[in-house]
Amino acid sequence: MDTTDIDELVSLLSHQDTETRWRAASALGACGDAALEPLLKKVYDDDPNVRVLSIWALGKSGNPQAAWHLERFVRDENFLIAMASEGAISRLSRKA
Repeated sequence: MDTTDIDELVSLLSHQDTETRWRAASALGACGDAALEPLLKKVYDDDPNVRVLSIWALGKSGNPQAAWHLERFVRDENFLIAMASEGAISRLSRKA
């Protein structure tokens, strides 16, 4: 998948339709290393839903580098972001 496709999927994380957001996150998670940088940028998005989906996709990506980046969100004030980070790190540790 080229970067244009990944950029389009990243933009769909902000789509108004929840199903579209989840499908984009799932597709991004399947992109592996190619989606790492774009997803890492989205974990700082203003929309907490986009942040959660980005974290979830990073966990699905299988890239162990993502776990290091996600450690800082385990204690996030937003419970969903903290839980998504813990789950993503756990998933990544099982793949390592």
